[in-house]
Amino acid sequence: MWDLIGLVLIIFWIWLGNTVYHGINQLGAIGEQMESIGSSMSQNLTDMGDTLGSVPLIGDGIRAPFDAASDGALKIEQAGLEQQEFVNNLAWIVAIGLVIAPIIATLAIWLIPRAMFVVSATRVRTLAATAGGDDLLALRALARRPLTELSSVGPDVAQGWRRGDADVIARLAALEKRAAGLVPRAAPAAAVLE
Repeated sequence: MWDLIGLVLIIFWIWLGNTVYHGINQLGAIGEQMESIGSSMSQNLTDMGDTLGSVPLIGDGIRAPFDAASDGALKIEQAGLEQQEFVNNLAWIVAIGLVIAPIIATLAIWLIPRAMFVVSATRVRTLAATAGGDDLLALRALARRPLTELSSVGPDVAQGWRRGDADVIARLAALEKRAAGLVPRAAPAAAVLE
């Protein structure tokens, strides 16, 4: 269940970052219009300057203002390109910032407890495999398991553990293994403790 929630949250943050990126990037349309207008004006003014520049006697004098205006239009085109680049960079920064921080937080909340669970289960499995491991797990169960779980083992579980009752030790160790996520072997049926 928690794995599914973690996965859904990560997918949601990626979707949100993508949506924000495209939303901000649409502001670049103004820059595209500036670029298009500047390019078109520059070309038209250059063409007009070329045409009027070919008029005998006055051509060179008339051409100069059109060339200057064409250079101004090129600056509008360049400003449009710069605005598009700025908006695109801003869209990436905001989208990545919006995605990375929540994903890291989600992974921390989701993976750290899972990693701790794996470490705990590994330790319990290693301890259970050692000589006397079940006895130590039984002692750990006596110290850590809720009273309702302990009472399911038998009426006088502590006394049974002190006596070294193999059935009580196996049942207590099974409680600790189950809590660590290990599937214990079936414990013997509850015996009436003396």
